[in-house]
Amino acid sequence: MNRNTLLSDANDEVLVAQAIEQLPYVTRAYEILVRRHYPLVYRTCHHILKDAREAEDTSQVVLLKVLKGLPRFQTRSTFKTWLVKIVTNTCFSRHQQLKLERQRYTGLEESNLDSTNVDSDGSLESQWLDNFETMVRCLDAEEKKIVSLRFVSELSLAEIASVMEMKLSATKMRFYRALEKLKKQV
Repeated sequence: MNRNTLLSDANDEVLVAQAIEQLPYVTRAYEILVRRHYPLVYRTCHHILKDAREAEDTSQVVLLKVLKGLPRFQTRSTFKTWLVKIVTNTCFSRHQQLKLERQRYTGLEESNLDSTNVDSDGSLESQWLDNFETMVRCLDAEEKKIVSLRFVSELSLAEIASVMEMKLSATKMRFYRALEKLKKQV
């Protein structure tokens, strides 16, 4: 087995340690982390921003933030949890920027903004996201974020608690309360 095969089979912890040690001169470990987690990054960006181009651009911004921030990464959480926190913070900031820009330049109401920005390509994933968005309208902002992190970003409740900086018990309570609200929608 060559060194690249061994490296690509390594877990995130090993890759992060190696990337921290070798960046910016050797990027192999970082590249493997990016390939491994890019689908999660893009899927989360697309869900929050509802636009494929914005999701792609914001995904690239996230990857640059990860590259710059990796030397300061502390192992208090997993790499995936840390990454999702960067993704959600970056996306929500970008979402707010886009909303303000649209209001400034077009004078559209917020309800029109969300419906005109949906990227409907007819794919099964796009249809699922559209249905998901319709269902979660009954939830408050925090519940939407928790449900999105669970079902779109596919994080565990412990990982969500870490991202949201909440206790696990509070996260579970809010998640199950949100599920009850969603059940009433069906």
